[in-house]
Amino acid sequence: MLKVERINVEIQLKKLVSNISFEIENNLVLGIVGPNGAGKTTLLKSIANLIKYEGEISFQDISLSDLSLSMRTDLISYCGSADEIMTELFVEDVLSYSRYGKAEDQGLKERVIELFELKELLKRRVNSLSGGERQRLNLACSLYQDSKIILLDEPTNYLDPRHVDLLEDIIKNEFSNKVVIIVSHDINFLLDISDRIIGLKEGELMIDNSTKSLFNDKALDKIFDKKFLYINECQKMVVR
Repeated sequence: MLKVERINVEIQLKKLVSNISFEIENNLVLGIVGPNGAGKTTLLKSIANLIKYEGEISFQDISLSDLSLSMRTDLISYCGSADEIMTELFVEDVLSYSRYGKAEDQGLKERVIELFELKELLKRRVNSLSGGERQRLNLACSLYQDSKIILLDEPTNYLDPRHVDLLEDIIKNEFSNKVVIIVSHDINFLLDISDRIIGLKEGELMIDNSTKSLFNDKALDKIFDKKFLYINECQKMVVR
């Protein structure tokens, strides 16, 4: 179980995240929604220990702040913007480096290359790729890192509709034994993939509920100050 307790983040005297607490069990996907500036990415980076925070974050009762860099890398994978991996390195090298501190796993590597359709890209330099190709590499690195906690920040960015569908299948089938936390403005993607959704607004936790309950209660209206249309369409929850 991942526990996030009383997390506060302040940068240049501005409170970005205020007193946020939640827990999530293994084998579950948690979605995080909220308007721009709500603190979603700040919260995700706090869990990844990429920024300073006040409060306590623990996994299976072990404080993440007590872990060494190699232990945190083994435990947590953070997948941010594809623009952050602009480099002249070859795709196959970037993928290999994502196993920081671990031996290569050829079987898993071949599986990841197949899942994210990277075979034809391996000998290309990363800075020659399109945004969608870099995003697929970025996501592939998270899977190949094989951490227990997977943090995905706007994972559908740059992806075309077919690759968004493939990503849903990968999360459901390949990340099933992990804690997965996803920040996304693609609300329908989160409705499809998440077991539970929390909603942030102005740095505060406003909603924490199962995806179905959040949909049935029309709770997204409160987060975005917008009246959504909630539709059950072909056994899928959809908002417009």
